[in-house]
Amino acid sequence: MVADIAAPISDTADLKRMLEKQVKKMTFDSFVRWRISLGITQIEAAKALGCSRTTIAAYENGKSKIPRYIALACAAIIAGLRPLE
Repeated sequence: MVADIAAPISDTADLKRMLEKQVKKMTFDSFVRWRISLGITQIEAAKALGCSRTTIAAYENGKSKIPRYIALACAAIIAGLRPLE
């Protein structure tokens, strides 16, 4: 699971700054860096974000704009938040 890969950040101020930056500046390049930094495949990213692999590919090659809710989900994964089950 992707949430298991992300290490929680202990400093709240650092976490807030990192999340704000992640959400405000989510470009196709930063999206690719997000996925690679977690060491996950496009398929694993799609499962974690609730979309298809082709959608992930479209974000990564700049064919589709990355919606704010996807950027927020990426930030949540980085912060170590787990999905509600």
